[in-house]
Amino acid sequence: MDHQNIELNNVQTVDAKPSAVDTMPHNFLSQPTRNFSEPVKKSTGKIAALVAAATIAGLGIISFANSFTTIESGEVGVVRRFGDIQSQVLTEGVNFTLPFVDTVRRESIRVRIAEFDTSSASRDLVEIQTAFAINFQVDPGRVAQLHREVGGDFVTVILDPAIQETMKFTTANFTAEELVTRRSEVSAAAAEYLQERVEPFGINILAINITDLAFSSEFSASIEQRQIAEQRVLTAQQELEHTRVQAEQEVVRAQAEADAMRILQQELTPELLQRLWIERWNGVMPLYMGGDATVMLPAPTAPAAPASTD
Repeated sequence: MDHQNIELNNVQTVDAKPSAVDTMPHNFLSQPTRNFSEPVKKSTGKIAALVAAATIAGLGIISFANSFTTIESGEVGVVRRFGDIQSQVLTEGVNFTLPFVDTVRRESIRVRIAEFDTSSASRDLVEIQTAFAINFQVDPGRVAQLHREVGGDFVTVILDPAIQETMKFTTANFTAEELVTRRSEVSAAAAEYLQERVEPFGINILAINITDLAFSSEFSASIEQRQIAEQRVLTAQQELEHTRVQAEQEVVRAQAEADAMRILQQELTPELLQRLWIERWNGVMPLYMGGDATVMLPAPTAPAAPASTD
């Protein structure tokens, strides 16, 4: 027991060194602890706000820029809104549209040309290959209807099959020869028939111009032979006409000579003949020689003057 008490006394008498906490001022320990994450959060929020504002401003600028569509002269704009084609089209100039909602397809309303090739038969069953050009124009007031009912590729969907039918119908009303000699009438008839086919879609046919007609080789050969035969007939007719004219000229010439002879015979009286002989006489008496004798012919004498009645 005594030994234990001595050790405890020794422990209690040992001077303990003060800790760092014990040496701190009392008011320091009573101050609140600082949160260094708060300034970082505030900076991040400001940056996010600036980014959002810039994004909204950019979208606003883009939206404003996309709100206007320019349509060139000779065009209209077909507006599609949420997939639905609007009845009102955009005219030339600057037009307002809804950004990110409206899409605009430009369609020409100028006079356009389309070229086609068709195969058909004439009234006399001759196979014909026809090449032609069509001048057409889309009605500006019916462009939206055309796009709604047919679409943008109306040349392939409407014009191509309509022109094939038109040329088959038209050429069947003419012979192969008439298709060549009456080409303007063929073009006019085809344009009229085609207009009836495409007018319900707002397409106006202005003209059809046939640029080439190609026939089968057999028909071309027959045409060539017929032209040769016609040329020969024409040549023979010309020769016959020439012969006939020459014969008529000979008849006229002979008739003129006969008339002249008849008139001359009527006018040649003995007195006239004597007067003509005297006018041509050179004053030398004519001689008549026969055998051994030479006879001098008497000079012509003028007819005696009528006796005076005094």
